Amino acid sequence: MSHTNTATSVYELIMKIAATPSKNEKLALVKTGMQLPLFKRAVTAAYDPFKTYGVIKLPEVTSGPYAMGTLDEEHAWRVIDQLATRELSGDDARTAIAEQLDKLDPASAELFKRIILKDMRAGFTEGTINKAAPKTIPEFPYMRCSLPAKSSI
Repeated sequence: MSHTNTATSVYELIMKIAATPSKNEKLALVKTGMQLPLFKRAVTAAYDPFKTYGVIKLPEVTSGPYAMGTLDEEHAWRVIDQLATRELSGDDARTAIAEQLDKLDPASAELFKRIILKDMRAGFTEGTINKAAPKTIPEFPYMRCSLPAKSSI
């Protein structure tokens, strides 16, 4: 399968990563994906801890499978950015999300949902992304704490 920088091919790559049980194979596929600007943009938007979208439950999609919009176009990304900056929130956010889901083709709509819900559901994390392309996603170090009585201060 050749990977191109389209929403459909990015979605197919995400699904291929999800179906791959081996961590090393997942890493290799993520490395391949990071060469595609749209894949990189999507996983960065989904896994960046400094970007939140204020959405827990997505509205229902009412369009049929014939919607033609894709994540290759900027209008969906504008909504994602407005959610991140809280320019859109509450009912306005729900309306904008529903409109985008109705406009997007099935692959783009699924990617859009996964970005907003901050989980690509493909069995990889920001750690895998950073192994494939260092310093793409900010990570916080794990810090273990001890009670004062047990520490050697």
